[in-house]
Amino acid sequence: MFDPDIPIQNLRNDRLGRRAFAEAVADAILAYEEKESLAIGLYGPWGSGKTSIINMALDHIKSKNESGCKAIIVRFDPWNFSDQGQLFAQFFKRLSTELNNADSLPAARVIGAAIAVYGSHFAPLSELLMYSSHSHPWAWLAGLTKPLGETLGNLSKKWAESKEADLTSQKEKIVSQLQKQSFRIVVIIDDIDRLNDTEIRQIFQLVKSLGNFPNTTYVLAFDRGIVIKALNETQRDLGAEYFEKVIQLPFEIPIMQSSASKTILFEEIKQFSSSLKNDTWDQRRWENMYLSELAALFKTIRDIKRYINVVRFEFPIVRDCVDPVDFLTITALQVFVPEVLTGVKNNKDVFAGLLDSDRSQKKEFELRCEEVIGRAEEQLREPVKRVLTRIFPKLENYYHNKGYDEGFLRRWRKEARVCSPDAFDVYFQFALTDGDVRKSEIEAVLSRAYREDEFATALLGFSSDGRIGRFLERFADYIDDIEWQSIQSIVNVIVDIGDTFPNESRSLFGMPLLVRRVLYRLIMRFDNQEARFNLVRNAVAKPTRSVLTLVDLIGRFSHEHGRAGSREVVGEEQRAVSAWQLNELEKLAVWHIDNWAEDGRLAKSPYLITILLYWRHWGEGEKVKEYVAKQIATDAGLVAFISLFLSTSYGWYDTDYVPNVETHLDVESIKSFIDVTKAVERLEAFRTTSTYENLDDRARQAIDLLLENPQGADPSTL
Repeated sequence: MFDPDIPIQNLRNDRLGRRAFAEAVADAILAYEEKESLAIGLYGPWGSGKTSIINMALDHIKSKNESGCKAIIVRFDPWNFSDQGQLFAQFFKRLSTELNNADSLPAARVIGAAIAVYGSHFAPLSELLMYSSHSHPWAWLAGLTKPLGETLGNLSKKWAESKEADLTSQKEKIVSQLQKQSFRIVVIIDDIDRLNDTEIRQIFQLVKSLGNFPNTTYVLAFDRGIVIKALNETQRDLGAEYFEKVIQLPFEIPIMQSSASKTILFEEIKQFSSSLKNDTWDQRRWENMYLSELAALFKTIRDIKRYINVVRFEFPIVRDCVDPVDFLTITALQVFVPEVLTGVKNNKDVFAGLLDSDRSQKKEFELRCEEVIGRAEEQLREPVKRVLTRIFPKLENYYHNKGYDEGFLRRWRKEARVCSPDAFDVYFQFALTDGDVRKSEIEAVLSRAYREDEFATALLGFSSDGRIGRFLERFADYIDDIEWQSIQSIVNVIVDIGDTFPNESRSLFGMPLLVRRVLYRLIMRFDNQEARFNLVRNAVAKPTRSVLTLVDLIGRFSHEHGRAGSREVVGEEQRAVSAWQLNELEKLAVWHIDNWAEDGRLAKSPYLITILLYWRHWGEGEKVKEYVAKQIATDAGLVAFISLFLSTSYGWYDTDYVPNVETHLDVESIKSFIDVTKAVERLEAFRTTSTYENLDDRARQAIDLLLENPQGADPSTL
């Protein structure tokens, strides 16, 4: 049974002694009697338990509400919004909804209606997209780069006509109404540090000016360093000063006491050890290992959960082949300093066994050992060094001139200790092999997936070292556990750079198919068509480096509706998007293809044929015809075009060790784009020129296959 990383929901679940702190935060919220807006900052690093403390504080407030205290709780998750106006509009929509639901407070419903009108001033773009009848599917994006409130021409006519009052007077009306009330609005905005820099600044703008209503308390949870860095971008490196102007009451999350972390971890280890034979578990050795070395690695409750989950997964596979304490120690290195563990794995001669009697290699081994330890962050190097010295006695010779004899080696082998050369390799069954992707690497990438630039850099890194295919395969196993607020960022990045991933499969469409499957599963995490449409539309708005990825994804939706030549129509409840939404997405895809065709990038795509087919299916047959005619106007263009229809297949007979390789030219598909008879005439003349001899093998093969079989008949019948 694995332990999901889910925040606790109430005070009763507190295991870290933070109940008093959470109640203090709640009491501070309720004790504030001034009419002015109040902003409370709750900050701590990722995994420090901010959400759990918020939940406990709200549990305490709920108990106070039951005893007569009046507080309206509003939780706002600022994710999946494509622009500033949308974020602001959705905030005020959420605030209005919660006030309208306060049945016991009639005045709240009146104020909620006023806030709904106020919020409508911030939603021009989304409403224009839904209601305008513009012919150019991309026109609505023009507003993304314009300041809030700027006239958007004819497209903004409906929005402009709907304005009943200007922003200032509407806000004054809300302020006047709220000042007369005795209830307090408590707005919770969690995980602000997971937004991008622009969105972080927008949240602070919202709290400081647009939403600074009377009787309103904001509780903002974030990593202080990340937020100040984001604010520095627009505050001329004075982000800390601006931060202090907005946050009037700061609360630092208490650092988890070592005693609390030890208690929780040891409870888990007790369950682990209870399934072992008494003669294999050494409680004293484990406690010494933890207290003297390993404790430094466990900083948050999330660290403990990650660690225990890995132990529960991996130990049953090797339990009969390892020493339990050594396994727990090696697993801690795997989870918290995987780069060090990789170094240990690759330097078995340095760590396992005994030092040779002549000690001629001692200096070399010591230097290699220091290099491995140096891979850890500076503050962890000493704890890591002590851990390694304790489980690999050979290191005591390097650092303390203490030696061991063959008797110890026999004992280590009998106990299956990691320091035994015979047992060493078993501990690294889960270590990285060439071309593989370590679990901790995936988790590290996912932990920062909400930051698009960092996620893109990570994917491009896997792409450059040839592991992107394996990463995507393993990444798919984590899709159901990805946090909701990260999905939009992940989809944005993959749609943007998917075409740049090298095709690692022998099948031409291996990588695109893998990319599409990952995207589709991410999108289907949402259980309604509107949410999926917004997710895809936002992603399609941003790509600059890819076109096949978005075309292939939208093409998948087309097939669900029986379009694009598909006969496999699925029911409405199974379709990712509705017919109207699909029309909009197809228009956006066509707009992208038009742009790529115009600036020459389309011709360079190895997936040109797939793109042309969808382009044609989406009603642009004449454009495709004109485009292809331009591409094949020259002999070089014609050769390049027909080469795209060349494919390779691999077959094995029962006694084969090496596959039989066959190359095919899809003449029938070529005929659907060009006049093959005229192409053959040109290529016959071209084959007599010296230019033909200078072509690469693939191009010459495409020409030869077409000239040998211009009708595309089955070769076996010729």
